Amino acid sequence: MNQEILKRLDPAIESTLLGNSDDPDCNVGAAISVLYKGEEVFRREYGEADKERHIPMERNTIFRCYSMTKPITSVAVMSLVERGKLSLSDAVSTYIPGFKDQKVYTKEGLVPVKTEVTLQHLMDMTAGVVYPDGSYEVGQFMQDMIDEYYRKIFEEDTPTSTYDLANLIGKQPLEFQPGEGWRYGFCADIL
Repeated sequence: MNQEILKRLDPAIESTLLGNSDDPDCNVGAAISVLYKGEEVFRREYGEADKERHIPMERNTIFRCYSMTKPITSVAVMSLVERGKLSLSDAVSTYIPGFKDQKVYTKEGLVPVKTEVTLQHLMDMTAGVVYPDGSYEVGQFMQDMIDEYYRKIFEEDTPTSTYDLANLIGKQPLEFQPGEGWRYGFCADIL
């Protein structure tokens, strides 16, 4: 285990915490544990578990972790890659046809993708796929699609599946050319 890399964790975590210290919704604390060959080689707690009461983060502090399906999904994908069932360079359209012939939203209008979205793009959220959000154009396209998707489910009792939704997501404009940006979006849901 490279101890020099572990020494970089303290300043990296501390600078991140300082950057979020003004956010009123953020408890400014973190805990990190690194295991190597089953042995704990690094453990630190940083900042506060409760900002209002100034309770420090401790080894036994319990806190919520959100979006934990994303690492589980990533491990499942990587397990399939290890078994030779998938390759990260596979085009998503191989598995989900809605990702074929995608378009990217630009100020000049919709343009074809230069390269198809791959599993790697989904893994690192560089696919250009967004979440529904009416505050910007591509997010509004996704919002309109999701609104119609749920309207059909609830008003028309239309049967659907995750696969159906992934196909619809693939038909929406991307925010940027795959691999040329980063956006937190439906990538893990598609995986």
